Amino acid sequence: MKFSRARFPAAAFKTVAGILFVLLVPILSQAQAAGTFQRNAGGYVFVDESGVSFPATFEPVDGVARMIARDESGITVAVQDVTTSLDRVRFLVATETETEAPDGVQLPVYEVLASDAPAREKILEAINGDGAIERLFETITLARQAKLNQLYAEFSSSEGAYPFVEQVTRPLYIVVRTRGGIGVSYSGTGFLLKNEVGGQPVLVDNRGVGAVFVPSECPWLEPGSPLFQLPDGRESGFFVLPVVHEFGHQVMDMAYDGFQPEEHSEVDCHATNSATEPALALKEGWAEFFEAYLFVHSDHFDNRRHLPLEVELRQDRAREMRLIYASLGKKTGEVKTGEQLISTEGVVSGLFYNILSHRKVDRAMEKSISVFHHGRPSSYVGFVESWVELYPADRNLITRIFLESTRYATLSPEVPEIYRQVYQVKLAYVKATGAEKEALRQEYNRLRRAYADTKEALFNEATRTGRLSAVVSGGLWVQFPDPGDLHGRDRAVNLNVASLEELVNVPGLRQIAEQFEIRDSAGFIDEYIVADRILEARGRAGGTFNRVSSLVDALQNLPEGAAKALVAALDIHEGDIRAEARPYSGGADDQY
Repeated sequence: MKFSRARFPAAAFKTVAGILFVLLVPILSQAQAAGTFQRNAGGYVFVDESGVSFPATFEPVDGVARMIARDESGITVAVQDVTTSLDRVRFLVATETETEAPDGVQLPVYEVLASDAPAREKILEAINGDGAIERLFETITLARQAKLNQLYAEFSSSEGAYPFVEQVTRPLYIVVRTRGGIGVSYSGTGFLLKNEVGGQPVLVDNRGVGAVFVPSECPWLEPGSPLFQLPDGRESGFFVLPVVHEFGHQVMDMAYDGFQPEEHSEVDCHATNSATEPALALKEGWAEFFEAYLFVHSDHFDNRRHLPLEVELRQDRAREMRLIYASLGKKTGEVKTGEQLISTEGVVSGLFYNILSHRKVDRAMEKSISVFHHGRPSSYVGFVESWVELYPADRNLITRIFLESTRYATLSPEVPEIYRQVYQVKLAYVKATGAEKEALRQEYNRLRRAYADTKEALFNEATRTGRLSAVVSGGLWVQFPDPGDLHGRDRAVNLNVASLEELVNVPGLRQIAEQFEIRDSAGFIDEYIVADRILEARGRAGGTFNRVSSLVDALQNLPEGAAKALVAALDIHEGDIRAEARPYSGGADDQY
């Protein structure tokens, strides 16, 4: 779908009303008792400024879930809802110390950032009043409300209250970081906070809400930086992009209760069109979707052509969906394999957009939060399968959107191959003349019928079984020491998604080629020969190796014994990616 700012005027009145509501709620809340909502062993309480506690319950008001504290006579003392705005953002600054929390975990210590601190003023100047930021707070409010409604449906009273209710109603935090990189990032860990009047740091159990980190010297905010200043000297306004992106991580973390899907531990970098693995692509794809979904409302959206190419690509959904193809250069119609598609964050971002912007999908954001909450999917395929399970009325629509967007590649390599043939015949038809053109027209129509019939059969099977990943494995990883890593960490390559360029960087391929005399027609030996054989074998195996033995079987055209020796020499690990969730630490992996 192509972005158009003109498609939103009909909702203008609703948007203004929503913004007014967001801005008025903190003012109304301030008229009530000042203090904080806290959780104790018996449930929830509201503690006012003098230290007096009032029991609090979690209940719906006019269909909206809120935390309400009352005194002994039943008079409402305070109400906490999930409405967010710039007024509810708390600015902190990172210190260089860590302190042991009550549970023995070492946590960072932050301090409240002074209201007149230059870094705070710089950030506020860059985001205050921008349309994307206003929509961000509206979307976070909607997501928090969806989460709280799920919790309220599961827990009917504050007795045995769900532990993350308090986190969902917390302020949002932006932490100014004085060291540790130049990128804007997100971390879902808790922290210790020094209060404004001194004393010992207090634990802010912020897991599931986290904080967005902005470096004190941020290239998105530094005059003279191409990320800050356009060629004509105007300010770019691009700082809203990483802010919105990282708060996208925060929304997902909240929905997962801080337990996001596990990534392969050696995947330490990612990019829009790089195939890594499904869990990382799911998380980064959601944040990239969030970024593009909201940036269209920015006052600086028209400046996007001055963005770095990869970031600009993410703002154009039609162009980004080209990432489903194996090459962004010459158009051949060849689609990435199913495993590559769901392991590429730019593809996943486009897939999220295709569902959440579809005119026939109602309450799309609310349903997405529910899917994250209940299903805790570890891949985009898992997201779609969980959606269909939770909302069976959407089964046909959601399944069709996903399969058409991926050319059915997660179900069978046959459909993408027929699609490639259709594409190639169509290209040839355009250039042909006479009898050749007529023959190509007939072949084109035959292939189109075969394409439609095969798709329909797979669609019917998918809607019957609910399974969308027949040819997607758990990963087949080559793991090896990386001499260039400053921390001495290993590198890892997933053979099921790796490109030729990634494979040739695996140490030892040249030696293996020499050992087994694997030669090409020119008669020379190098690592490209082995890497190319692996990719050829992957294609013969249907686009993915579902086990180590299938790799060996597919490499049988190598000299006798070479396939098994190759597996042993490369130290290949099967099924290193785990589907279960684990506490998510955030940090540098989420750096923009």
